[in-house]
Amino acid sequence: MLPQVFRLNERLKIEEVKRGKKYTSTLFVLFWLKDDSQKPKFSFVCSKVVSGKAVVRNRIKRQMSEVIRKNLARVSPGFKVLLVARKEAALRKYEEIEKELLAVLEKEEIIK
Repeated sequence: MLPQVFRLNERLKIEEVKRGKKYTSTLFVLFWLKDDSQKPKFSFVCSKVVSGKAVVRNRIKRQMSEVIRKNLARVSPGFKVLLVARKEAALRKYEEIEKELLAVLEKEEIIK
């Protein structure tokens, strides 16, 4: 689980990140914003559109969170990131989610 200090929980801050930059991939939509905070913050969303089953939605959020947790040392400070899962993510294995998420984060220069 991602440590509390790296989580973006406040609704107003999440809405602020949604107005930032956006990148769309086959598995998720990445919203991000650069600010002056020291620690990067992350939030994960998986709606009922992805799956009607809460078990599936929670699994996808846990998988995205685990990818970030494992690569936290590589994340540049000062980023606020919102990851929104898409339907395709429910059909993929962890390794595929990890590969695509890291590729997108590197492309957007969020991780080194």
